[in-house]
This record gives sequence, C-alpha cells and structure tokens, in this order.
Amino acid sequence: MIRFESVSKRFGDVLAVDDVTLHVPEGELVVLIGPSGCGKTTCLKMINRLVEPSAGRVLVNGRDVAHEDPQALRRGIGYVIQSVGLFPHLSVKQNVQVVPSLLGWPERESARRADELLAAVGLEPATYRDRYPRELSGGQQQRVGVARALAVDPPILLMDEPFGAVDPLTRERLQDEFLELQQRLRKTVVLVTHDIREAVKLADRVCLMNGGRIEQYATPEELLRRPRNRFVRQFVGSDRALTRLSRIRVSAVMESAAALDVRASVEAAEAALATNVSLYVTEDGALVGWLMLPALREAGSVQEGYTPLAPHQALTPSDDVREALSRMLELGVANLPVVERSGRLVGQLGLEDVVTMTAPTEDAPGAAGGA
Repeated sequence: MIRFESVSKRFGDVLAVDDVTLHVPEGELVVLIGPSGCGKTTCLKMINRLVEPSAGRVLVNGRDVAHEDPQALRRGIGYVIQSVGLFPHLSVKQNVQVVPSLLGWPERESARRADELLAAVGLEPATYRDRYPRELSGGQQQRVGVARALAVDPPILLMDEPFGAVDPLTRERLQDEFLELQQRLRKTVVLVTHDIREAVKLADRVCLMNGGRIEQYATPEELLRRPRNRFVRQFVGSDRALTRLSRIRVSAVMESAAALDVRASVEAAEAALATNVSLYVTEDGALVGWLMLPALREAGSVQEGYTPLAPHQALTPSDDVREALSRMLELGVANLPVVERSGRLVGQLGLEDVVTMTAPTEDAPGAAGGA
C-alpha cells in the first residue's frame, strides 16, 4: 500500500531522513516513533507531499506520489493532527462535510455521511452536529477530527500525535475507541507518536527511528521481546515486560468464573463454596457481587450475604492486561471479574496469570528496516 524506497530528506545542512526503506501493508496500522528530531513526522508528511523527498521514492499503491497532483492526492488521504484543526466558524457537521463539499457531493449525501461518522466516533448526531468547536471538550474535538478525516472513506489515514493534546484518561478512551473503529474499517494507518505505550497498544507494526534512520521495524511483541540493539532497549524501557501487557486484551487470557445466582438456596451455595474460597453472585446472568462462606452463614441467605461490587471492581473483555494489573494492585485483590457492557459475567482474571505473563525473556536480535 505505502512504500518508501531509499528515501532521504535534507533541510539545508540537516539530514532529517537518511535512506529509509519501509513497507506499510494494506489494512495495517504502523506507528512511527522515536525521539524528537528523529524524522518520524517528516516521513509522515512525505506520504501526502506536505514535504518532498530529497532522494528516493514514496509510492502509494505502486504509484510515485511525486507524479500525483498534490491536492488530489491529499483528498484521498485522511489526515489527523494533534491540534485537530477544526474550522471555528463551522459547525461540527460542516467541519465533517468539508472534503465531501470540495468534491461536489450533494448536500443530502454529505449530511448523511456526517451523521454516520459522528455516530461511529461516539458522538450522537442529534446532540453534536450543530455545535461549534468551542462548545466541545478536547476529546470531542479530536473525535470530530477523526470523523472529518474519514469523510470520503479514504483508504489511507495519516495521524500525527492525534491523542497528544488531551488528558491521560481521555487519551486512553480515545485510543480504545479508535482501535475498535480500526478493527471495523481496516484502513491503512500511519501514526506518529512519542509514547511507547501508545505505540505498543495501537500498532500492528512499530517503526522505531533515530537520527533519521530506522533502528527496528517489527511487531510490538517482537520489539519488546527482542530489541535489536542498546538504543532500542533503552527507548522501550526496562519495564518492557509490563509494557507488553498493554498489548494483550483481557479476553485473550481470562478464565471461567465460579458463580451462583442470587436466588440460589443456602444448601447450593454451601456446596459450591466447599470447593471455592469465594463465588461471584449474579442476577439473571448479570454480576451483582461476591460471596464467602462466613457471610453466607451469618446472613442465612445468598441475597442477604453477598457483598455488592462497584463498576470499577470489574473488567471488560476489551480492557488491556496492564490496566487490569493496575486495578488489582489498587484494590488489593488477586482476582477480578470480567463482564460485558450489559453487565453479564463472562469470566475472571487472576493475578497469578498476569505475573506469569511478565516473566522476563532473553534479548535476541530483531529485524531492522522493512521491505
């Protein structure tokens, strides 16, 4: 889909990009990451000709972008930046409609598309379409920016620090929402970030750059398990075993959970507790709490004896395991239930399983570059 062939870029006496060869496969999300000045943003901007290479070629679908009309090229490539760049005098709907309008779409069709995309990024169209950027939070503005970039259904999406200007909680939520969106749309995405956790969480492949060159181009798992050299090891950090956990979803490692309906008899509960220290309690399949034998005997019924669980005391299948570990340590528990959005209990995650996943692995050489 996107290919760099021996690409270099010089700004005066500064060699910003030095002989980069890179292949971004169709439908994958590739993250460009590295220290400030490493050339990652310059590489991104060469894809849509905001920056022209000094040497080499950048190809999209086998065609050299240097031979493409810049405006036509950019209209077929979505672009999301950290500062969002919404037009303040246009409503949310009008911002999303900008590129369709430039391409001559009928108003009804572009309005329908705007509503469709607002819903896709988690903004109720009836509530948000007529608002102006100043009336939105930072996270909402970023969602509109993503919707605008997807307006004409471009096959390629370029994202330059897209979640860098919002608070950490909003950033986590936006990352999760974007991952869900990408799983449905399967766009070819090139995303620039300085955050290794974000890179590991989002990427199909990570391209780590330094001094204008590629240090390692690999899957997140490969990058963390087998950093190629000292620079890569230092950049990903000594806690890379923990960083790997942000790549793993709870759904992939959760196990079955022992549970009992709130209407169960004391005899049934005692029998179940004979082989379990505690049980989760459900009502019509939905998690409501947990139960231990002393509390059952004191209360005389499951209904009166169980301890209610607050929403933050449960995980969802889409949570990452690093967040799950943090939640366990915060709550001081060895297991957490896993529930669907409806509240239905689907399993549990144990601390021992998480600790096993963080077992250290020996460094081994990894691949650099990419063709």
